[in-house]
Amino acid sequence: MGSERPGGERARTQPDLTGSAQAAGVCGKRLGNLDTLSIVVETRRDDPFERVWRDVEARWADPAAHRKFIAFCAAQGALSEAGSRYRVVREKDPARAEQARRGADAVLAAAMQSMHLARTTPEVPRSLKLMGWVSLAISGILLVYGVLALLRRGWH
Repeated sequence: MGSERPGGERARTQPDLTGSAQAAGVCGKRLGNLDTLSIVVETRRDDPFERVWRDVEARWADPAAHRKFIAFCAAQGALSEAGSRYRVVREKDPARAEQARRGADAVLAAAMQSMHLARTTPEVPRSLKLMGWVSLAISGILLVYGVLALLRRGWH
């Protein structure tokens, strides 16, 4: 990979990777020593969504695999990713379209549930409710005391 330099050092030469990107129709823009195509390929291979989705596709008839995928996407806040993958299968593979429809329906149900949980206000603890009522009572007593003090003095 290198050639001898004077003094015994080996010079490093980097392989030209832009040709693979250009051959694939990608722009061939270089980022350091890597081209954009290799970055995209590595990212897709290491993508956790890809790994879980590959498990779903390997066990397509198993409802547990679909539940696991949807739960994973819900935990990551990426239910739209799950919905888009099911939509692609439903549109392109008629043999798996029915299961893909059920998966998309489950994604929609999970999204609706997460929206409901986000919208629901938490229950106020009883101690805080009691403190609110006590504060209101004290304020009322002070207001009455102030009005009576003004009435005894007269409005002068």
